[in-house]
Amino acid sequence: MIEFCMKKVLLLLLSVGLFSLFFLMVKGERSGKTDVLQKGDSYMEGLRLVHKNKGSQDWTLTARRADITPQGDQAYLSGITMAFAGKGVTVTADKGLYRIPDRYLSVDGSVVARGENFTVIAEGAEFDSASGNLKTGGPVFIEGKKFRVKGRGMLAENSGQKVRILNDVTALFN
Repeated sequence: MIEFCMKKVLLLLLSVGLFSLFFLMVKGERSGKTDVLQKGDSYMEGLRLVHKNKGSQDWTLTARRADITPQGDQAYLSGITMAFAGKGVTVTADKGLYRIPDRYLSVDGSVVARGENFTVIAEGAEFDSASGNLKTGGPVFIEGKKFRVKGRGMLAENSGQKVRILNDVTALFN
């Protein structure tokens, strides 16, 4: 009988000890996750930024990974997708730099913007959230259902939904 009670007490103490250890480990993990937001050699995975203008969603930026600079004012992004609410336009790029204070995005490599009736392919681009403009100085190719345009340099105005090809424009209409 005493042996049975000793086993129960030992089992109860062991259970309480493991339970306490579990909570200490979980608490330690939570405090480590907030360190990602601190300055230094930090990064975030699965970043999602939502920009609102006058209370309504303007655009959403998602990135597979964001490496934050030691100063904490810039983030190097990879696997970038930017969706413009209500416009039906999605921009994708492999990598870029996001300046946090002024919400300025610069992307490198191939940039692809897709809408319902068109596709725009450009080399590198810059997006200024203050003005809502997307611009590039490199080669640009635009294809729609009944047209193709290529040239060098582009300015796309989000507010007016205008796209201008700046130099060496060649257009083909079907």
